[in-house]
Amino acid sequence: MLMYDKNTAFTKVYDGSKWNHAFIPDGKATSWSRARIESTSIGCISLLCSSNNLSVYSSQFSDYLSIRHSGNTFRIRQKGLYRINFNVLFNGINVGFTGTRINVAIVVNGEEKAYMFANAAFFSINNFLASADTVLFLDINNDVNFRITIDNEGFSLSGYTFGGTPESNVSFERIL
Repeated sequence: MLMYDKNTAFTKVYDGSKWNHAFIPDGKATSWSRARIESTSIGCISLLCSSNNLSVYSSQFSDYLSIRHSGNTFRIRQKGLYRINFNVLFNGINVGFTGTRINVAIVVNGEEKAYMFANAAFFSINNFLASADTVLFLDINNDVNFRITIDNEGFSLSGYTFGGTPESNVSFERIL
C-alpha cells in the first residue's frame, strides 16, 4: 500500500507493521543539493594571471536528486530549470600600479552562462564575498563548473584564496 503524507511531503509504503519512505531514504532532499567550496588559490604576476575551477565538497548532497559531482564538476542527471545560488568568501592581496578584477563564472559545458566580479584597488588586503543567484535551464549530462579568473591591465602582484569557509557554498534547486 502506498500513500502520500502531506505533513512530511513524502510518499510512504506500508511494510506490514509501519510506514517507511517509499522512494527516498530518510533525511535526503528531493529538490535541492548543496556543496561546500574547498580552498583554492590563484595568483597574478603582471599580465600573467591564472584561472582555476573551484573545488567542491558535498556536505548535503543527494546523488539520486538530480545532480552529482566529481571534484569540481556537477553533472546534471535530470533536465529542468535550476536555481543556482553561489556564495564564496575570499581574501588576498593586490600590490601594483593598477587594480585587479576577480571574475567568477558559472560554466556549463565549457560556456560561461552567468558571471559576477569584484574589483580590488591598486593596493588592497581585504576579505571579499561574491554572491550570485541565477536560474538556468540545464539538460541531462550538462557539466557545471565555477571558474575563477583574475584580470589585470598593468603591473601588479596578486594572490587570492577562495572558499574553505562555512560561508562558501553552492546550491542547486530544481524548480521545474
